[in-house]
Amino acid sequence: VINNAELKIIEHHFKETLQQVQRLYPMTPRPVIYFLAGSLPGSAHLHLRQLTLFGMICRLPGSVLHKYAEYIYSSPSIKNKSWFQQIRDICLLYKLPHPLQLMTSALPKLKFKKVIQSRVIDYWECTLRKEALPLTSLKYFNPAFMSLKRPHPIWSRVGSSPAKVTMATVQAQMLSGRYRTQHLCSLWSPNTSEFCQLSPECATTVEDIDHILKFCPALSKTRKKLLNYSLSYCDNFDAIKTIVEKYCHPAHPQFCQFLIDCSTLSDVIRTAQIYDDSVLEYLFTITRTFCYNMHKERLKILGRWNHF
Repeated sequence: VINNAELKIIEHHFKETLQQVQRLYPMTPRPVIYFLAGSLPGSAHLHLRQLTLFGMICRLPGSVLHKYAEYIYSSPSIKNKSWFQQIRDICLLYKLPHPLQLMTSALPKLKFKKVIQSRVIDYWECTLRKEALPLTSLKYFNPAFMSLKRPHPIWSRVGSSPAKVTMATVQAQMLSGRYRTQHLCSLWSPNTSEFCQLSPECATTVEDIDHILKFCPALSKTRKKLLNYSLSYCDNFDAIKTIVEKYCHPAHPQFCQFLIDCSTLSDVIRTAQIYDDSVLEYLFTITRTFCYNMHKERLKILGRWNHF
């Protein structure tokens, strides 16, 4: 029986491991970590294993464990340290039938696993979406279009190239709301100014993601090159070219959303359904290249770029 203190330790360790694997910054919100990784929290994985074991007991009528479970669930007294009582609490959490009912009409193994997995995933997707909703830092993070069943396209469309993974890391950090803009760094660094330091023209302008990607004049040359690259990259794919021509322009209100996470845009979803997932592969190649090179140029101007 795992108590709450032990469960919190496991949960924290699992979250920190996923965060580090994705190279996300400390204090990244929990919904971002799990939705980008396409993974359930550590406690949910343990609950699934416990429920799987209980399903095995349900399918063994007449066994000692089956009889003991019936006795526990039929008893008026509650034993908090009982493994079977913990199963009852887990069933309540995920709105599963009472354990006694599961034992009375035991489901086949595969059907049982499918039911509990569906309930657990639904619960955690709803919970994490509610957590993300009030966080103003997650301006471009839209978990309504994300799943805990599979990794986010930022990772699933990157392949195994170290260079592409590095680019995707910058894009993921921007999506997480923890990318180190001057506005964010001013909250804890000795330099408390939140204004852009790239150009004298921006001396009184707050440096956030929007300013870096759309407005900063110090990055205008790089921005123009990347816009031309984006349009030329998709010359042979008319459906993608239509999307890029529409969104890949600083004047468009969803320009930053397109660059940071285009998979939540309705036009992109529709096009991917009509064609196939290669649409996302093309688009994320364009957007990760754009985000990374803007990040790289910014650090060069600040004198903080290290190419080693």
